Order: sequence, then C-alpha cells, then structure tokens
Amino acid sequence: ASLTWQATDDILAYAATSKGFRVGGVQPGLTTPIGGQQPESFKSDTIWNYEGGVRTQWFDNQLRLDLTGFYVRWKSPQSAQADGTGLFVYIDNVGGVKSVGGDASMELLVPFVPGLKLSLAGSYAKTVTTTPYTAANGTVVPPGTPWALAPRWQTASTVSQILPIGNWLLAGSVTHTYLGRSVGDIVRQRRVFGYQQLDAQISIANPSTPWLPEIALTVNNITDTRGIVNHFSSDVPSADTAADEVYYTQPRAVILRLMGRFGNGASRQ
Repeated sequence: ASLTWQATDDILAYAATSKGFRVGGVQPGLTTPIGGQQPESFKSDTIWNYEGGVRTQWFDNQLRLDLTGFYVRWKSPQSAQADGTGLFVYIDNVGGVKSVGGDASMELLVPFVPGLKLSLAGSYAKTVTTTPYTAANGTVVPPGTPWALAPRWQTASTVSQILPIGNWLLAGSVTHTYLGRSVGDIVRQRRVFGYQQLDAQISIANPSTPWLPEIALTVNNITDTRGIVNHFSSDVPSADTAADEVYYTQPRAVILRLMGRFGNGASRQ
C-alpha cells in the first residue's frame, strides 16, 4: 500500500508499506546433526517494510534530490549457519531482525559544462537481531547483535561526461564506491567489507555510421584493493587453529571491448 502527494510539479512525497515472505523447507544435503543440534527443517520467514520520502527536481530538471527513510521488521529470518564442527552449513530461523535507516541520492547536470553529470548516493542502516538465538555450537547470540553482511554505511559517487566531437561521441566515467564494515555471520562475527573501490570507463562511437566500431576501455578496481567480501571459519574445538576461508574482491581488471554493427542492425563483439 502506498500514498503519494504531488506537492508541486517538481516535488513528490510518498509513504509506503509492504510485506514479503520466503517459504520454509528441509535442510539441503545432510540433515543429521553433526556436532550440534541444527534442525532438520526451517520455517517460512516474513518481512514488513515501512518507508517514506520525497523525490524532487530543481532548475529545469538539472538537479534531482531524493531522500528516503525506512523501518524494517523481519520475523524468523532464514540464515545460513555453521554446524557444531564448523565444517558444514545449515539454514536456521534466527528469531527476529530490525533495520532502521535512510538513503539519499543526487544527480546534477553540471552548469556550463555540456554533458557532464555528477551522481552521488549514500545510505545508512542499523540492522540488528531482536531476540536471543542459540547456534548449533551452543553459542547464544544476544539481541542487538549486528546482522550479517549488513554494513551501516554505503556510498557511490560517479562523474561522467558525454562529449560530441563531430559525428563521434566520446564518453567517460569514474565511479568510487565505499562499503562500511560488517560481519560475515552473527555467531563468529568475522569482519568483512570496510573497503572502497575505484572504477573507470572510456568509450568512443559514431552513431551516424553503424558499421564503424565502438571501442570501450574499462578498468575495474584501479587501486587493486583487496577488500574482504566474506569470511568463514571452522573453529573446530579439537583443532589447534581455526580453518579460515576468506573471499576477496576481484583484483584489478582491464577490459577492452570492440563492437560493430552491420546488415539489419545485428551486432558483433
């Protein structure tokens, strides 16, 4: 359900509420408890989302500003957990989760510089458990524990430009993203995220002559950042040290693409 108010031609306010769910099921793979008391099945979970915000545009649509606030309640969320040995993963219902936050975005066509656009977006969300949860290894996770893979801060900033040169179009963009620190799971609380990344792209094309090739050069992760995107650990009690699996961002990648069109509009790359 939603309610909107068109305050002016350039300002829209809204409020909305929605509900979703996922069905439950039986455990994938092994269902016999190993080193713990993991359940043989898991329940459906439900989520309610309440949000409100404004969408605005200014200066003949040269500037757009959006702002949204939200409150989310998640009942019996399904979450992947490690069993008592730390060697296998099962799905369990973690009592409850809530998330409170907001996000903002801006798009600006830079005055007096044709084709130059600045885009900014950021979000804040505090996402925590609301009821105690007992894991298969006996660990009790108290209410207020940070939810897995849910950073409080995220930002994305892009500067882009399209520059006509005769019949040619030269386009380029640079994007910076930031992902705040979070945890890989609610039981062991291994640190993940907390990194930033820089990407860039430049291309040249001639739309008036379809058979001329379009050339694009992309560089992802320019600074070759080694951010952690996930972290698993066995924590086997009988082992001298825990067996860790750490997943990092992809290393720097340089991609060159050549695309041409011919015939009835079909393309080859």
